[in-house]
Amino acid sequence: MRCIFCRQEKKHSEEHIIPESIGGIVTISNVCRDCNSKLGTEVDSELNKHRHIYDAFSAIKKQYEIDLEFHFNDTYFEDERGNQIKVAKSNKSSKIIPTKIREGDFVIDHSDTKFIKNQITRIAKRQGIPDHVAQQKITDYLYFNKHCQLGDIYVDEIFDITVNPERKDRIRKTFMSGKTPHRFLAKACVEFAHLLRIQDEIENLETLRSHALNGDKLEQIKCFEQLRNDMDAKPIHLIQFTPHQFHIHFFMKYATSITIGWKHESLEIYLGNDIMTKHLRIFLPDKDNKNLRLSEFIFNFRALL
Repeated sequence: MRCIFCRQEKKHSEEHIIPESIGGIVTISNVCRDCNSKLGTEVDSELNKHRHIYDAFSAIKKQYEIDLEFHFNDTYFEDERGNQIKVAKSNKSSKIIPTKIREGDFVIDHSDTKFIKNQITRIAKRQGIPDHVAQQKITDYLYFNKHCQLGDIYVDEIFDITVNPERKDRIRKTFMSGKTPHRFLAKACVEFAHLLRIQDEIENLETLRSHALNGDKLEQIKCFEQLRNDMDAKPIHLIQFTPHQFHIHFFMKYATSITIGWKHESLEIYLGNDIMTKHLRIFLPDKDNKNLRLSEFIFNFRALL
């Protein structure tokens, strides 16, 4: 068997395109053991450090009985000045909390009232501030949090707290390191393209293959991400091929994409990785412009589910 990544004749292994740890159910067998191990260690495992994916999973875990345990490790994010904010999962709950950038400097999610209350209490105790003052500050902030609108800013000079709700999405933007999510996107695009037998129609497939293995083509791959605040998390990963981009919507909530060159200008493919039913659902919205070979393959693939 010729491996689709290293292009060498080696013994094959079973490779999950989307990791089992986040509900991936699709496997391919044309990846060698060496590449499978490298991609699993350097690429797939990094998704367990992704806060937005963890948040999306946590949102659906309360609504659906999902036989899946996704363990968030740790990661870091950027503030608007480019500072890295390390985040970690609390040992007492599933809450993700920010750690210090430097002494006395926190980046705060304005809706995380529990963190802010604890922060005020800790500072008051450390600096000898009377309890009634701390409690009044907590009351003031809870009132602000309940009634604030975009653009409102809360400033507390005593406890050195500044909160601007309008900055929330920017604060929680993922810092895109050389590992995730774009190496994973490159890997998944190559593998899904081979699964659907459209690999010869992806113009930058060699660049994607190299970036998946080595993370060395970032300057040639444009990456995009979006946290869908307008959509509830669902137990499904949506995978999409368009003429210009390859997308993955993790739990329908956190969307990432990379630029590709697909020769079909009038066709889009949607794949639904359904975590509950363990099925891959395939859709071809543009029925008038199907590629015959592709549609025949999808028909046969559906029969196997």
